[in-house]
Amino acid sequence: MQVQDKLVIVTERLRLRPFIEADWSSVHEYAVDPQISKFQEWGPNTIKDTKSFVAKCIAAERDPSSNVYFFSITLAGTDRHIGGCVITIDPETRSEASIGYTINQNYWRKGYAIEAAAALLGFAFTELGLRVVKSNCDSANTASWRVMEKIGMRLVNTEFNSKYIKGSWRDWLEYSVSVDEWKSGTH
Repeated sequence: MQVQDKLVIVTERLRLRPFIEADWSSVHEYAVDPQISKFQEWGPNTIKDTKSFVAKCIAAERDPSSNVYFFSITLAGTDRHIGGCVITIDPETRSEASIGYTINQNYWRKGYAIEAAAALLGFAFTELGLRVVKSNCDSANTASWRVMEKIGMRLVNTEFNSKYIKGSWRDWLEYSVSVDEWKSGTH
């Protein structure tokens, strides 16, 4: 992982950069897909929803007091937008954060989510100086919790029937990794 400036992260195959207005159409490609959003509180999106989301990402990047870093996940060398990811710093502790990621279904099973999420951890611990990074997902979202495990996060909590999403109560998993675990490779 290489951080080119405060908001561009380059990995072997990806470039995580700030969102731009033109990203809305490629974001909408997956935000409208019910397979992508079935475990999420959002979606499937309308065009208005997607444009509003991209505008929110751009506004956060421009706001120096923002505690949220949104990244457009693009293929290195092409700048083809294939997904998005986020780090949200806890405003109370300022030493903990949560991460999230979404990949266009056309790019699933290629390791891109793992690569992007691992880059977020590196950014969180080396550039932002955070102490703990967490992530969570619906327990039925096997692909997401496997990404968390592959980047060294460990399951720390299960909240049973805690989220009401799209007409049903869901079990919610919380994963975590500390900077010390990350540095030592014991994660």
